[in-house]
Amino acid sequence: MDRDLKVSIIVTVHNSEKYLKQCLESVCRQTLQDIEILCIDGGSMDGSPQILSEYKQKDSRVRIINDSNTGYGHKVNTGIVQAKGKYVSILETDDQYDRSMLEKLFGIAEKYKLDYVDSNFYCFFEFDSMNFKYKVNKYKEGSNYDCMIQNGDLICSTASIWTGLYNKNFLLKEDIKLNESAGASFQDVSFGFQVGIKAQRSYHLSEALYYYRVDNEGSSTNDSKKIYEIVYEYEYLKECLNNEKTNTQKVWNKYYLEKYRSFLWNAGRLSGSAREEFLRMYLDEIQKDLKNGDISKDFLVSPEGESVGLVYTNYHEFLRKLEESDRNNDYRSIIKMVKDIGENDIVVFGGGRRGEQIINLYSDKKQQIKCICDNSNEIQGSKKYGYNVLSVRDAIVKYPAAIYIIANFLNSEEMRQQLLHSGIPEKNIYIYKRSL
Repeated sequence: MDRDLKVSIIVTVHNSEKYLKQCLESVCRQTLQDIEILCIDGGSMDGSPQILSEYKQKDSRVRIINDSNTGYGHKVNTGIVQAKGKYVSILETDDQYDRSMLEKLFGIAEKYKLDYVDSNFYCFFEFDSMNFKYKVNKYKEGSNYDCMIQNGDLICSTASIWTGLYNKNFLLKEDIKLNESAGASFQDVSFGFQVGIKAQRSYHLSEALYYYRVDNEGSSTNDSKKIYEIVYEYEYLKECLNNEKTNTQKVWNKYYLEKYRSFLWNAGRLSGSAREEFLRMYLDEIQKDLKNGDISKDFLVSPEGESVGLVYTNYHEFLRKLEESDRNNDYRSIIKMVKDIGENDIVVFGGGRRGEQIINLYSDKKQQIKCICDNSNEIQGSKKYGYNVLSVRDAIVKYPAAIYIIANFLNSEEMRQQLLHSGIPEKNIYIYKRSL
């Protein structure tokens, strides 16, 4: 029986009762049946053990492993060793799988004999008993999506490791593990980097199959007290690379680029004194790496390194961009927009990719969106994403009391002025600027 197991799902549990049932339901309902569900409980003091027992009774594929170590990395590593499936997958207890996720990824992994395969994902949240979601691409557009990648084609670190399937023999052979630091913060960074540089054959599926919850304030990524964990994680990764005597410059270049991209992301999630403290460390790290010759000033102004190096080359401009990002790209602003709009009719102003994201956001409340409006004569009178595309004037005539969501980044202010001059009140205008 164990020989036939295709995938072992590692579910790390620690006081996870709030979303645990939804999480486990998404696994038990997978179209791929030949799986095992390894629930590794780190001494939960809430109702999690009772929920796990309930699901074990209902589904024989559920296996409970009691682990007194509460660290996330230790739990995942335990799961990898205990797994009986050919591939392993990692699921966080506040997240969910698309019903066909494992079947689709397993089929691709077997077809191309892969070390790992991953997909894009949805960020989602709940409001008023409805789900709202928007798609996130893990890699840049055109970054070798939907094709088999062989080692040497590119060096790729795979963030968001929970979207993937990993060949267990590959992980054991390459001795790829998560950092077993205390708690549950950012230990996937070193794992994803090592997977990306060591895999001989991999595949990135452009379809989004994983649902990542963004409204769980108890998530480790939402903890502003954990200022330096991302720094410690990159120190651990550097130690791993040095222990393996990594001397490929391409790998080290990737390491420093990813290090400072992560620092930039971490600065964006922090606020107030925590952000100020972290930025001082961010600058100290750049100065140290410059002094040691690990990075150059040319890197800090290069197309790849400019955004992460701006903290050093132009600190005031860096702060301005960080504040602009706070206003425009934070998922909390999207949640607030949905709550503020409530049940009002919606017109999406812009038929491009951001317009599509808004359509996806309201996929469970399709009737709330009345149409798309656009200034382009080329698409007016057509249908996009299942909605009629009207001119702005015609949309305002037909839906004067609707909420207008501007789905544009560069021209949002001009579009806002256009609506205001046409009689749409300021309170009925929202701007959706989330990065694609």
